Amino acid sequence: MTQQEYFDLRAKRYNQCLSVFPNARAMDVLPYLHILANRNKLPESVCDTFGGSGFITNSLSEKLNAKFTIADASVGMMDEFKGKDISLMQVKPDFSNFVGKYDMIISHGGLHHAIELVGNKADRIKSDALQAKIVRQLANSVNPGGLLIVSDIPKVQPGGFNALSTECDGIDALMRDSYKDNIYFVLDAFETKNIKNLNIKLHATMNTHHGPAPKYFFDEYVAKNMALGHVASYPDFNMLDQVVRDAGLKLVFRMNFCTPWVFNNIEDAGWFMREKFSIGTPTQRPGQKADEDISMLIQVAHYLGINQMRGKILTNWGVTYSAWQRSL
Repeated sequence: MTQQEYFDLRAKRYNQCLSVFPNARAMDVLPYLHILANRNKLPESVCDTFGGSGFITNSLSEKLNAKFTIADASVGMMDEFKGKDISLMQVKPDFSNFVGKYDMIISHGGLHHAIELVGNKADRIKSDALQAKIVRQLANSVNPGGLLIVSDIPKVQPGGFNALSTECDGIDALMRDSYKDNIYFVLDAFETKNIKNLNIKLHATMNTHHGPAPKYFFDEYVAKNMALGHVASYPDFNMLDQVVRDAGLKLVFRMNFCTPWVFNNIEDAGWFMREKFSIGTPTQRPGQKADEDISMLIQVAHYLGINQMRGKILTNWGVTYSAWQRSL
């Protein structure tokens, strides 16, 4: 099975959970907003690669007056997309037919699915080469002054997701306040529409979650319990950094960010995770298979960890965000 066929089969359930709970992953967007809020000029053209679900595009398009394009190899994913006034580009798995120049290109959580298989396993060396080829293509498609932002589960897991790199420009703009305050910010103010009025102060986690990372959850649970399986090759960000620098861009931001997904109750959280990862019986809403929803959340608590705050259920998630800019 190709990765395109894999996501075509996953598309309906994947997009359904995002449609029912469109704000569950609000935290994922904060690093993008932080990067943009500190720029003199906002992007006028944005390409969301591996973005078939439209999750990131729908979130950012509410806050940016820009032309958005989604580039994806999965027809099934793009067929499920419900956004308006968004251009769709079907690309080949290696992005060799990717076209256009953009002020901002993003890749959110899709690069680890750019893989070369040997049998039913990802070949690490060949997958690294494929990911490097794709990222090089994207870097070469960034306009002067523009950004390339890649966020994904890294090959090398940090000890915890509270570390801020100090080698990047503008890192002093980040506030090392409490993780709890960051959650409060999201719950209280995420619906703000005007990006310039957000006055974002992105917080690092002070109370680091030391539990298993998403990579462990994918490899040890999802791959073994999802009927379609889960084969991935997690990006080597050091390798990607060199590829992008060679293309003439400069690293301006890097952060390992614990990005909890926010739900009203445990049933909603369990159902969302089941549908997103195609686990168990497909259902239209939480509670239709309540036992499976609760069972799923028990596994999430074991592999990822969950917290409760201000009446919300928070499922832990952690990814690396890297942003590079091309000089004017």
